[in-house]
Amino acid sequence: MHAGQVGWCALRRCVAAAALALAAQVAGSAHAGEEPAASGRRLELSMRPKAGDVIRLELRKEHERQMPNQPPQRSANLLRVTIEVLESGPQGTVVRWSHLRPETAPSQNAGTSFADAESIWELVQEIRYELEFDPGGEFVQLRNYDEVRPLVDRMLAQMEAVLARRGDAAAARQATELVQRMFSDRGNLESVLLREPRMFFFPMGKSFPIDAPREYDAQLSNPFGGPGLPAHGVLRVDWVDGNNGLAAVTMDQNLHPDSARIVIESLMAKIPPERRPKDTDLDQLKVEIRDLARYTVNLRDALPERMDFERSARVPGGYRRDAVIMRRLQ
Repeated sequence: MHAGQVGWCALRRCVAAAALALAAQVAGSAHAGEEPAASGRRLELSMRPKAGDVIRLELRKEHERQMPNQPPQRSANLLRVTIEVLESGPQGTVVRWSHLRPETAPSQNAGTSFADAESIWELVQEIRYELEFDPGGEFVQLRNYDEVRPLVDRMLAQMEAVLARRGDAAAARQATELVQRMFSDRGNLESVLLREPRMFFFPMGKSFPIDAPREYDAQLSNPFGGPGLPAHGVLRVDWVDGNNGLAAVTMDQNLHPDSARIVIESLMAKIPPERRPKDTDLDQLKVEIRDLARYTVNLRDALPERMDFERSARVPGGYRRDAVIMRRLQ
């Protein structure tokens, strides 16, 4: 394998990990009020679900990617989510998020056998995430981290075994070590594993301007440690339907061009010197990553009735698209 190919492999691992870890994060402010309403030309979503509420979701995940000189790979799966509200009050909200067995529907080129997927999902179903949010709806912590951590380690070990069965055991170990380093930090683990829950609860407690989009500069967490990743975001309210108690909100977020180099340099710092690609000009590596999320929000509890999220990443010669669609079940 020549230097250019080695450089591309390192970049591919970087983009794949970053696409998993870069959750849609934006700073919002909470406004107290008895009823959420479009007052003062702002949409105030200060309500919260009540303790004891149980919310059930259908969650569909779609994945598509193409690497140089390879056909596109596509996969999709459908699963159920149960959200139990454990606490809700002036101090914030705590929920328990859990998954049910998915109905896996891989396409012809999905590249993952049903048996392999089943072995990993058996472990996924054992995990119950207890998520804590502050009064403004901002994520605070995974409250039962000490319980979740051993289950995550078991899941990573199973993934390594699956990769080893499908090819080079040394390459499988190297890939697993990369993911383990990414998960070794609690903050990064919370960002990666809790991407869907954090996206779903994003509207809760927020205030959105109605008359004009709100532009902002964000610093997203770096999955490999090091400096934060600059991003430019836009929030807007598309419509408010007071009669039916619904509103539509869109978030559009693009990583700053400098963020690609920050991620790659952070990754290179984690790789032992003897494994780093040689003669790779990082300035020539162009990476574009975009997050687009559309919410239809229930104004009674400030949670989505439906969420459509898409992350797209384009690199030299390839692309990756991850989509998450969540809708409430009656």
